[in-house]
Amino acid sequence: IIQRGFKYLGLGISNTIALIDPEIVVLGGGITRAWDVMSPIVQSAIKEYLPSVFPDGGKRIRQSTLNGVETLLGAAILTAGYAD
Repeated sequence: IIQRGFKYLGLGISNTIALIDPEIVVLGGGITRAWDVMSPIVQSAIKEYLPSVFPDGGKRIRQSTLNGVETLLGAAILTAGYAD
């Protein structure tokens, strides 16, 4: 089940790369605690699903360096815009 989930994550990332062509895709949060298991599966799925016009697709994936505080930081940034 976990491998299938990571494969679908790779499919979603492939679609994102094909649609908007980002320079990098940063993955963060609790899911990246399994980076050693997740990364090879996601990379393999990207190679499988990403069109060949994006040969560097899998090289765009990075692990966040924020050590799990991504959600809190994002929430703080969003609420800062609403402060008086």
